Amino acid sequence: MKNRKNINLSGEVYPFLIHFVVALTTLATVPLGAYIVSGTSLEPSQLGYLVSANAIFSSLVSYFVSNRPWFSRLNMPLFVASLAIALFLMTLSRSPYIMIIFQSLIGGLSGAITVMNFNRTMHTSSQQNRKSRIAMLLSAYPLALAVGVPVLILAASTHGWKVAFYVLSVMTLFVALCGIKIVNTKSELCIDIASNEHQASVNGGIYKRSDFWLGSGAIFMCVFSTFLFSIPLPSYLLTQQHVSASMLSIAYVLGGLGCFFMTNKNAQGDHCSLSIKGLTLSSVGIGLLAWIAFYVQQSNVAVMAFVLFVVVSASRTIMVKTEALYQVDSGVRSLMIGSQPGIQHTAMAAAGLIGSAILSYGNEGGYASLVEVGVCFLLLVPVLYAAFKHHLSEKKPSVC
Repeated sequence: MKNRKNINLSGEVYPFLIHFVVALTTLATVPLGAYIVSGTSLEPSQLGYLVSANAIFSSLVSYFVSNRPWFSRLNMPLFVASLAIALFLMTLSRSPYIMIIFQSLIGGLSGAITVMNFNRTMHTSSQQNRKSRIAMLLSAYPLALAVGVPVLILAASTHGWKVAFYVLSVMTLFVALCGIKIVNTKSELCIDIASNEHQASVNGGIYKRSDFWLGSGAIFMCVFSTFLFSIPLPSYLLTQQHVSASMLSIAYVLGGLGCFFMTNKNAQGDHCSLSIKGLTLSSVGIGLLAWIAFYVQQSNVAVMAFVLFVVVSASRTIMVKTEALYQVDSGVRSLMIGSQPGIQHTAMAAAGLIGSAILSYGNEGGYASLVEVGVCFLLLVPVLYAAFKHHLSEKKPSVC
């Protein structure tokens, strides 16, 4: 009975904890952006570049790790502990350029950890629980929004952004210490290494498969169109709408929990529960909610719109990821698992760069232009997902 519990902790709980702290690390810079700007010499328009530095290096490192089977032999807690140290060193930086360097280091470690954790989890999952395991790891992001982000916001509003990063560093170090007692069995590592070697052998042919490119394109556009709005929105609510830190924390709690429950409900059963009509309506709704949050003068209405924006946009992204990873065949799934972190962070980096450029040079503060451009990208998501489903239905008529 004792061994059985250890296997469950190693195979399910600990991978989720790893994904949780990495998700919180990835998300932290966005809601803490206003406090980082006020406590440093960083300009508001440069916040997107800070997020992009993290995302670019996470993308590059995740791609490198996904094509190196020997990373499966490395100790996961060592990477998590290194991430905790990098987060602490971030607080010592005084120059925006030094902050960008540390954000690049944090992004690189996050990318490596994400790929290793995702691959180990999927390679030890059966067909019956694969979809639920995918949804479980991806749901760490909305749960980080609901549980972790409010804690960081309250810490930053009370004691400054550095204390928030101290808290995040301690949380990450705690997960690393937990992992020391949860050593993966030799058989699990062998499975992971063998799977990675098989992945390396089929990568060359997979690059020509349109299901990989269409699925990856839908995921990319989901993340890109979401972060185009979600990067400037929290800072805008705090500085322009004068929303309190506690109110913004509550908004993240409600939005994250709403997304968490919607995601796990979607993962129940093997059937596809994401329709083109529902995806189109949600994409239109995201644009409308972003417009309300930017232009309605009542702060309470803006916060309510932001809560719904978090629920709908995050749920849309996670559902598309889950369905795409679940529906493709095993060979394409292996490549998508290794590429998914890179796709996500590349989309975040592009959103940060383009969003900052629009806000810097657009009319009326750039928000009108941001909404107009963002809606166009939002509507590309159902188009790409429809093409992805159509292609799969030609190969597998039973796929919805």
